[in-house]
Amino acid sequence: MPQSSIIVVGNEILRGFTVDTNSNWLASRLFQCGYQVRVITTVGDVDEDIVGAIHDHVARAELSRIFVCGGLGPTPDDRTYVALARALNRRSTTRDARIHVEHALRSGDSSATTLLLYGELLVASGRLRDAVRAYAAAARDSTSRPLATYRRARVLVRLGDSTAVAALSGFALRYPADSAAPGALYILGDMQDGRDDWPQASRWYGELISRYPGDARASLARFRLAARAESTGRPDSAAAL
Repeated sequence: MPQSSIIVVGNEILRGFTVDTNSNWLASRLFQCGYQVRVITTVGDVDEDIVGAIHDHVARAELSRIFVCGGLGPTPDDRTYVALARALNRRSTTRDARIHVEHALRSGDSSATTLLLYGELLVASGRLRDAVRAYAAAARDSTSRPLATYRRARVLVRLGDSTAVAALSGFALRYPADSAAPGALYILGDMQDGRDDWPQASRWYGELISRYPGDARASLARFRLAARAESTGRPDSAAAL
Protein backbone atom coordinates (compact mmCIF):
# COMPACT_ATOMS: atom_id res chain seq x y z
CA MET A 1 0.00 0.00 0.00
CA PRO A 2 1.42 3.47 -0.90
CA GLN A 3 2.31 5.57 2.12
CA SER A 4 1.44 9.19 2.73
CA SER A 5 1.89 11.90 5.34
CA ILE A 6 -0.05 14.84 6.74
CA ILE A 7 1.26 18.23 7.83
CA VAL A 8 -1.22 20.09 10.02
CA VAL A 9 -0.73 23.87 10.28
CA GLY A 10 -2.17 26.14 12.95
CA ASN A 11 -1.12 28.05 16.06
CA GLU A 12 -4.57 27.40 17.51
CA ILE A 13 -3.85 23.66 17.55
CA LEU A 14 -0.45 23.99 19.23
CA ARG A 15 -1.94 26.31 21.84
CA GLY A 16 -4.75 23.90 22.61
CA PHE A 17 -7.51 26.24 21.45
CA THR A 18 -8.70 23.86 18.74
CA VAL A 19 -8.85 20.07 18.57
CA ASP A 20 -7.28 18.72 15.39
CA THR A 21 -10.08 16.71 13.79
CA ASN A 22 -8.84 17.37 10.25
CA SER A 23 -5.94 14.93 10.32
CA ASN A 24 -8.09 12.22 11.93
CA TRP A 25 -10.71 12.52 9.20
CA LEU A 26 -8.09 12.84 6.43
CA ALA A 27 -6.09 9.81 7.67
CA SER A 28 -9.24 7.70 7.64
CA ARG A 29 -10.16 8.79 4.13
CA LEU A 30 -6.63 8.26 2.84
CA PHE A 31 -6.56 4.73 4.25
CA GLN A 32 -9.83 3.97 2.48
CA CYS A 33 -8.30 5.31 -0.76
CA GLY A 34 -5.22 3.11 -0.39
CA TYR A 35 -2.77 5.66 1.04
CA GLN A 36 -1.80 4.62 4.55
CA VAL A 37 -0.59 7.57 6.63
CA ARG A 38 2.94 7.00 7.89
CA VAL A 39 3.44 10.23 9.84
CA ILE A 40 1.50 13.30 10.96
CA THR A 41 3.35 16.52 11.81
CA THR A 42 1.83 19.59 13.45
CA VAL A 43 3.45 23.02 13.10
CA GLY A 44 2.43 26.60 13.85
CA ASP A 45 1.80 29.46 11.45
CA VAL A 46 5.51 30.14 10.93
CA ASP A 47 6.88 30.04 7.40
CA GLU A 48 10.18 28.44 8.36
CA ASP A 49 8.48 25.66 10.33
CA ILE A 50 6.04 24.87 7.53
CA VAL A 51 8.78 24.91 4.88
CA GLY A 52 11.00 22.74 7.09
CA ALA A 53 8.23 20.20 7.62
CA ILE A 54 7.51 20.02 3.89
CA HIS A 55 11.20 19.52 3.11
CA ASP A 56 11.48 16.83 5.80
CA HIS A 57 8.53 14.91 4.37
CA VAL A 58 9.71 15.32 0.78
CA ALA A 59 13.07 13.84 1.80
CA ARG A 60 11.42 10.59 2.91
CA ALA A 61 11.46 8.31 -0.09
CA GLU A 62 8.72 6.04 1.25
CA LEU A 63 6.13 8.84 1.13
CA SER A 64 4.33 9.02 -2.20
CA ARG A 65 1.80 11.69 -1.16
CA ILE A 66 2.08 14.66 1.23
CA PHE A 67 -1.06 16.47 2.40
CA VAL A 68 -1.04 19.89 4.06
CA CYS A 69 -4.09 21.14 5.96
CA GLY A 70 -4.95 23.87 8.46
CA GLY A 71 -6.80 23.77 11.73
CA LEU A 72 -9.49 26.33 10.94
CA GLY A 73 -9.28 26.74 7.19
CA PRO A 74 -8.35 30.05 5.49
CA THR A 75 -7.81 32.93 7.95
CA PRO A 76 -6.20 36.37 7.47
CA ASP A 77 -2.96 35.24 9.14
CA ASP A 78 -2.77 31.89 7.34
CA ARG A 79 0.82 31.30 6.15
CA THR A 80 0.27 27.90 4.54
CA TYR A 81 0.11 29.02 0.90
CA VAL A 82 3.14 31.28 1.13
CA ALA A 83 5.22 28.65 2.92
CA LEU A 84 4.12 26.01 0.41
CA ALA A 85 5.21 28.36 -2.36
CA ARG A 86 8.61 28.80 -0.76
CA ALA A 87 9.04 25.04 -0.51
CA LEU A 88 7.89 24.48 -4.09
CA ASN A 89 10.18 27.25 -5.31
CA ARG A 90 13.11 25.00 -4.36
CA ARG A 91 11.58 21.60 -4.90
CA SER A 92 9.23 22.03 -7.84
CA THR A 93 8.39 24.52 -10.56
CA THR A 94 8.27 28.30 -10.33
CA ARG A 95 4.78 28.23 -11.81
CA ASP A 96 3.49 26.00 -8.99
CA ALA A 97 5.02 28.28 -6.39
CA ARG A 98 3.64 31.41 -8.05
CA ILE A 99 0.12 29.95 -8.11
CA HIS A 100 0.22 29.43 -4.35
CA VAL A 101 1.48 32.96 -3.70
CA GLU A 102 -1.20 34.42 -5.98
CA HIS A 103 -3.80 32.45 -4.01
CA ALA A 104 -2.43 33.99 -0.80
CA LEU A 105 -2.58 37.48 -2.32
CA ARG A 106 -6.18 36.97 -3.46
CA SER A 107 -7.00 35.81 0.07
CA GLY A 108 -5.84 39.17 1.43
CA ASP A 109 -2.19 38.53 2.30
CA SER A 110 -0.46 41.74 1.24
CA SER A 111 2.51 41.46 3.60
CA ALA A 112 5.91 42.64 2.37
CA THR A 113 7.35 39.14 2.82
CA THR A 114 4.77 37.68 0.47
CA LEU A 115 5.20 40.48 -2.07
CA LEU A 116 8.98 40.03 -2.05
CA LEU A 117 8.59 36.32 -2.73
CA TYR A 118 6.04 37.09 -5.44
CA GLY A 119 8.47 39.48 -7.09
CA GLU A 120 11.18 36.81 -7.04
CA LEU A 121 8.84 34.30 -8.67
CA LEU A 122 7.70 36.80 -11.29
CA VAL A 123 11.33 37.51 -12.23
CA ALA A 124 11.96 33.78 -12.56
CA SER A 125 8.89 33.57 -14.82
CA GLY A 126 10.12 36.39 -17.03
CA ARG A 127 7.32 38.73 -15.97
CA LEU A 128 9.64 41.61 -15.20
CA ARG A 129 7.16 44.48 -15.35
CA ASP A 130 4.87 42.66 -12.92
CA ALA A 131 7.87 42.08 -10.66
CA VAL A 132 8.62 45.82 -10.66
CA ARG A 133 5.08 46.46 -9.41
CA ALA A 134 5.32 43.73 -6.75
CA TYR A 135 8.58 45.15 -5.40
CA ALA A 136 7.14 48.67 -5.43
CA ALA A 137 4.24 47.42 -3.32
CA ALA A 138 6.61 45.64 -0.92
CA ALA A 139 8.60 48.87 -0.53
CA ARG A 140 5.64 50.46 1.25
CA ASP A 141 6.72 48.49 4.31
CA SER A 142 9.53 50.41 6.03
CA THR A 143 11.35 47.29 7.20
CA SER A 144 11.42 45.70 3.75
CA ARG A 145 11.90 48.95 1.83
CA PRO A 146 15.69 48.73 1.28
CA LEU A 147 15.56 45.18 -0.10
CA ALA A 148 12.45 45.83 -2.18
CA THR A 149 13.91 49.06 -3.57
CA TYR A 150 17.15 47.34 -4.55
CA ARG A 151 15.40 44.39 -6.19
CA ARG A 152 13.11 46.73 -8.10
CA ALA A 153 16.11 48.69 -9.36
CA ARG A 154 17.86 45.50 -10.48
CA VAL A 155 14.80 44.47 -12.49
CA LEU A 156 14.67 47.92 -14.09
CA VAL A 157 18.29 47.39 -15.16
CA ARG A 158 17.34 44.09 -16.80
CA LEU A 159 14.50 45.82 -18.60
CA GLY A 160 16.81 48.55 -19.85
CA ASP A 161 14.37 51.01 -18.34
CA SER A 162 15.27 54.71 -18.48
CA THR A 163 14.64 55.04 -14.74
CA ALA A 164 17.13 52.31 -13.76
CA VAL A 165 20.02 54.69 -13.13
CA ALA A 166 17.93 56.93 -10.90
CA ALA A 167 16.54 53.92 -9.03
CA LEU A 168 19.95 52.40 -8.34
CA SER A 169 21.68 55.67 -7.47
CA GLY A 170 18.76 56.64 -5.25
CA PHE A 171 19.05 53.35 -3.40
CA ALA A 172 22.82 53.76 -2.90
CA LEU A 173 22.35 57.32 -1.65
CA ARG A 174 19.44 56.52 0.68
CA TYR A 175 20.83 53.31 2.16
CA PRO A 176 24.64 53.69 2.25
CA ALA A 177 24.97 51.19 5.11
CA ASP A 178 23.08 48.46 3.25
CA SER A 179 25.24 45.54 2.13
CA ALA A 180 23.89 45.91 -1.41
CA ALA A 181 24.96 49.56 -1.76
CA PRO A 182 28.47 48.79 -3.11
CA GLY A 183 26.94 46.42 -5.64
CA ALA A 184 24.51 49.11 -6.76
CA LEU A 185 27.38 51.52 -7.44
CA TYR A 186 29.33 48.86 -9.33
CA ILE A 187 26.30 48.03 -11.47
CA LEU A 188 25.90 51.73 -12.27
CA GLY A 189 29.51 51.93 -13.40
CA ASP A 190 29.24 48.75 -15.41
CA MET A 191 26.03 49.94 -17.09
CA GLN A 192 27.64 53.19 -18.23
CA ASP A 193 30.80 51.36 -19.27
CA GLY A 194 28.68 49.10 -21.45
CA ARG A 195 27.14 52.16 -23.07
CA ASP A 196 30.61 53.62 -23.77
CA ASP A 197 29.78 56.52 -21.47
CA TRP A 198 33.13 56.48 -19.73
CA PRO A 199 32.74 59.79 -17.85
CA GLN A 200 29.67 58.42 -16.07
CA ALA A 201 31.24 54.98 -15.60
CA SER A 202 34.29 56.63 -14.06
CA ARG A 203 32.05 58.66 -11.78
CA TRP A 204 30.30 55.64 -10.32
CA TYR A 205 33.46 53.55 -10.05
CA GLY A 206 35.05 56.49 -8.23
CA GLU A 207 32.09 56.73 -5.86
CA LEU A 208 32.42 53.05 -5.09
CA ILE A 209 36.13 53.27 -4.35
CA SER A 210 35.69 56.40 -2.26
CA ARG A 211 32.79 55.11 -0.15
CA TYR A 212 33.73 51.45 0.19
CA PRO A 213 37.49 51.14 -0.34
CA GLY A 214 37.68 47.72 1.30
CA ASP A 215 34.86 46.13 -0.68
CA ALA A 216 35.76 43.47 -3.26
CA ARG A 217 33.81 45.38 -5.91
CA ALA A 218 35.94 48.44 -5.23
CA SER A 219 38.95 46.34 -6.25
CA LEU A 220 37.18 45.44 -9.48
CA ALA A 221 36.40 49.11 -10.04
CA ARG A 222 40.08 50.01 -9.57
CA PHE A 223 41.03 47.36 -12.11
CA ARG A 224 38.50 48.71 -14.63
CA LEU A 225 39.73 52.28 -14.14
CA ALA A 226 43.37 51.19 -14.43
CA ALA A 227 42.68 49.22 -17.59
CA ARG A 228 40.94 52.22 -19.10
CA ALA A 229 43.80 54.55 -18.16
CA GLU A 230 46.32 52.14 -19.66
CA SER A 231 44.34 51.81 -22.90
CA THR A 232 44.09 55.58 -23.29
CA GLY A 233 47.81 56.17 -22.86
CA ARG A 234 47.82 57.28 -19.23
CA PRO A 235 50.11 54.76 -17.52
CA ASP A 236 50.78 57.07 -14.58
CA SER A 237 47.08 57.21 -13.76
CA ALA A 238 46.85 53.44 -14.08
CA ALA A 239 49.78 52.96 -11.72
CA ALA A 240 48.18 55.31 -9.17
CA LEU A 241 45.14 53.07 -8.96
